[in-house]
Amino acid sequence: MATKSIMTQEEKEYLWPPLPLEAWKKTYETLHMWTQVVGKVKVELCPFLNQWWEVGFSVTAWGLTTSLIPSPTGAFQVTFDFINHNLSLCTSAGKRKQLALMPRSVADFYQHFMTALCALGIEVKINTTPSEVENPLPFEQDHTHHAYDPEYVNRWWPILVQVNKVFQHYRSSFLGKSSPVLFYWGSFDLAEARSSEKRVTPPPGAHRIVRLSENQEVIESGFWPGLVRGRPRGRLGRKGSATGRLRGRPRRLGSTQESGATLYLNNSERRQRWSVRPLAIAGVCLSGL
Repeated sequence: MATKSIMTQEEKEYLWPPLPLEAWKKTYETLHMWTQVVGKVKVELCPFLNQWWEVGFSVTAWGLTTSLIPSPTGAFQVTFDFINHNLSLCTSAGKRKQLALMPRSVADFYQHFMTALCALGIEVKINTTPSEVENPLPFEQDHTHHAYDPEYVNRWWPILVQVNKVFQHYRSSFLGKSSPVLFYWGSFDLAEARSSEKRVTPPPGAHRIVRLSENQEVIESGFWPGLVRGRPRGRLGRKGSATGRLRGRPRRLGSTQESGATLYLNNSERRQRWSVRPLAIAGVCLSGL
């Protein structure tokens, strides 16, 4: 007979640490802009993939990475190291540059990052207006956001690791088209999507981002740690674009009161029946899907 594993409060907080928005809001907003600076370089140099899969970052054992980005002379990648708190730029030619992740303005980060790219022989121009935020301030003019608290970064990033494990587990048995688990720097969320590949019509007048990401029947799940368009939002769960009514409804699977995060997944039986198997991750038991 299987025995239920009981985690201590200390173990729960290690896997899913408290992340109150007000305590790290300034760091969150600054880091959001830093990831956009790096992400916009990826947009310019990577070929387009359906649903914007080419723009996202991947979770690593130490932080986030762009993965391989093509350049005229080879390839390179950029990695946010949240253990040693630096930004690493590595090329396929063996060259390397690093920037310290520390309190500094977005304008300062932008200038030093672009200078580092140039020193590595990578010439690229980006749109310096932030995406998917209210009242965007161009990177080179942004001296408002300049906070970086390593303690809270080291609370947020381990949560991404746990959420990544949840997504990887529950996407594994899906037989249709499934996205990688990606961190989208525009909305600052970790997300994955499953699609039937059935074409749908995006909402009238939708932005280009939406038109190219909502053109197929899709179920998406994501984790937002802070604000979405100015509103507090710390949860796992997203939306579905479908031609018909979804049989499943968003289901609450667990919660973490300390971080203000609630776990949700949308359950649709259109392509698959979920197995009823418990999964204990991040101190939350996910079962009965």
